[in-house]
Amino acid sequence: MASDPIFFLKGTNGQLAVYNSHIVITRKGVLGFMTHGTAGEKSFPYTTIQSVQMKRGGMLANGYLQFGIQGAIERRGGVYNAADDENSIVFAKANNELVERIKEFVQDKIFSNQPGMTPPPVPTQTAPTISAADEILKLKQLLDAGILTQEEFDTKKKQLLGI
Repeated sequence: MASDPIFFLKGTNGQLAVYNSHIVITRKGVLGFMTHGTAGEKSFPYTTIQSVQMKRGGMLANGYLQFGIQGAIERRGGVYNAADDENSIVFAKANNELVERIKEFVQDKIFSNQPGMTPPPVPTQTAPTISAADEILKLKQLLDAGILTQEEFDTKKKQLLGI
């Protein structure tokens, strides 16, 4: 007996069920039939999924979630080509948050199944680096303002220059 999916998405061109070991894309409904005929259902274990691409749905256009599968030819060209791609699900803007969670879940599964792979780094802000020359200029201003003595200035300057 199959377990319940962790995530389920009803898209405009089919349905996506996300399980712990694989995903299943099913084509039901009029648009699913028009774009894929009687394609039925496709199941992909995470070990065969190489990439996940998502475009969020907007006011004027639907979004899509596309899976790059080993040995498959990936279609390019946006939501209109994604509607015909057998490895994509097209979805409405209302599903953006659900699809974002699905994408993150699938990416985690992909990276955990491929030795030596790590998830994409989360962007972090780094503190701006200040050069020794900039520091010395600031110290000189403090010296000129009478906040530092000449001796304190010289000591700090030598530290910054590594002398």
